[in-house]
Amino acid sequence: MKSLLNPLIISAFIVTMLLGSIAHLMYGSCQTTKYHYMCQAYWMPEWLVKKKLLGYMNVRRSANFSDGRDALTSDSFKFITHGWPEYSRVEVNYSGFYHGWSINGILEYKGEYLNGKLDGDYEFYDDSGFILISGSKVKGIKHGVYRSFYKKNKIKFIIHYSDGKYEGMFESWFENGNKKYEGLFLDGNAKGLHEEWNKDGTFNIKAYYDSKDNFRRREFYQNNKLYQIEIEEYVEGCLIISTHSSENDELIKKVYMDKYQYFQKRELFEKGKLVRTEVEE
Repeated sequence: MKSLLNPLIISAFIVTMLLGSIAHLMYGSCQTTKYHYMCQAYWMPEWLVKKKLLGYMNVRRSANFSDGRDALTSDSFKFITHGWPEYSRVEVNYSGFYHGWSINGILEYKGEYLNGKLDGDYEFYDDSGFILISGSKVKGIKHGVYRSFYKKNKIKFIIHYSDGKYEGMFESWFENGNKKYEGLFLDGNAKGLHEEWNKDGTFNIKAYYDSKDNFRRREFYQNNKLYQIEIEEYVEGCLIISTHSSENDELIKKVYMDKYQYFQKRELFEKGKLVRTEVEE
């Protein structure tokens, strides 16, 4: 019995337990506890990170979560279609709920995965714990309601998706709470009236689309008063944008774009007559 109390044996036991705990923090599942995650995401040298996590457990140096998606500058995020972020530290083929913490120990992300792809709801948080983004996916494809927020959970925009395409109303707001944009999408295409407002609540633009997603006309407003109308037409595959006065329908200018949507020239008119042609955009 006394031999078991030998200081060398006790020391060896303590060292073994300590090394085992450290090894578990380093190589156990990063989802076991917050500290497993932080150890593997921030504290371990990159050459010690498990091979399967390389390229995913990128060290997050700093981030400034000040303004929705534009503030997601962390190395933890990668940007996909339309600039929406995805969390980039998720292990290959991971299934289950996944949580990520900032270097300060604050929850910054949670989402449900199936075989390494988002399959359920997910949320991003700022450094104060407020939601920045919430959404859902099915097998990695956007489906359902997607929301983005300013500081302190003030809504920024709401988008509806179905099988990866816009489906339903697209709405956005300024930080002061005034509506910024509103328009209907069906099967990924714009339909009917789409409206834009200025920050002070006055109208900015109204755009009209037909049932086949073809743009018809755009109206420009100043102080809630219509002052210009813009119409698009295609001639031999090239786009021509004509701008008219709302008062007398007088032609103001024409902009010509080639079939690749590159600027070709601009024609300026006065009292219906061509007065100048510009070839620089």
